[in-house]
Amino acid sequence: MNEHEPNDSLDALLRDQAAYIDDNGFTRRVLTALPRRRRSALRPAIVLGATALACALTVLGFPTGEVLAIARLDFSAITVSSVSAVAAALVAIGSIVWRAVAASDSPG
Repeated sequence: MNEHEPNDSLDALLRDQAAYIDDNGFTRRVLTALPRRRRSALRPAIVLGATALACALTVLGFPTGEVLAIARLDFSAITVSSVSAVAAALVAIGSIVWRAVAASDSPG
């Protein structure tokens, strides 16, 4: 808490009162009544397919000439715009893969 802020009595009360409030089993009954979420067996295949499609579409727009110039180390053909185009394409593919990994780790 910031030293310059006045102490709020409600914050202090909630912080100090960490005891469990008995609800006569209400929380347990509600959690038991909730439907169970089944994980789809197709989910990994869908995420992988969408990732492959997104990467393929990114590669179709990939600046091939600039990549070849950079790969051959043809310094006369390498420009700032070619390096930035390759960097942008690599960032796009990286973000697609990153999101796919995050989607495969998320529950449900």
